[in-house]
Amino acid sequence: MAQLGESTPATAVPLAPGGQQGAAPAPMAQMPGLADAELSEPSGPLAEASDSGGGRPQKTFGVNGVVYVRLRTIGRGGSSKVYEVRAPSGETLALKRVVSTCAATFEAHANEVTLLQSLKGHPSVIHVHDAEVDAERRAIHIVMERGDMDLGRLLQQYDPDLSLGDMQMLWRQMLEAVQAVHSERIVHSDLKPANFLFAGGRLKLIDFGMAMLWDQITPMMVQCGSLMYVSPDVLCGEGYTDKCDLWSL
Repeated sequence: MAQLGESTPATAVPLAPGGQQGAAPAPMAQMPGLADAELSEPSGPLAEASDSGGGRPQKTFGVNGVVYVRLRTIGRGGSSKVYEVRAPSGETLALKRVVSTCAATFEAHANEVTLLQSLKGHPSVIHVHDAEVDAERRAIHIVMERGDMDLGRLLQQYDPDLSLGDMQMLWRQMLEAVQAVHSERIVHSDLKPANFLFAGGRLKLIDFGMAMLWDQITPMMVQCGSLMYVSPDVLCGEGYTDKCDLWSL
């Protein structure tokens, strides 16, 4: 995978960590296998770079001059992959890489970086450590905190064991995430269990590839989220509003 920033200038989008807020403890913190669960994130054709240091070649990614060692693939979708990576500090993180020659797809994910920047530091939204948008190479890298399990998988595996208190806490954290997004005049447009990730002891909203500012929404937009969670307003062509996100919940 070609490392960014060697010969082609890229647009660096610094995302500094925000303030920390006390997070509720994970209701399923002691569930066996939780820490080994994969993330649910989207993937596509990828190039690779290698680092021959240490004997066996290691595949790496360069983001704003920082080298991350690829450990394994943990998610995939149409135009992106999500990898588990190791930062120079030794911390294990997730890296989402988007490669697309489709202008609309590339712009949507570049917009995702911008929206995540506006939400940085909020405890209900996935924490982004760094991001880089390379318009010439049509590549985007987003370095994020590594999660444990998405809500969809958690419910599939542990639903019978969840207490009323667990369910109330999960609902509260979902609503807090949506409130955080709407307070910034953002419509997520693809709310579903797979896009709530269990990370840092709480649920956090992920995957802003279809998200938009209210001012970006037009009546002619035909963009649609996951069919099972799309509101009747969208299916009837009435356009997006924050109420469409509430329907998806």
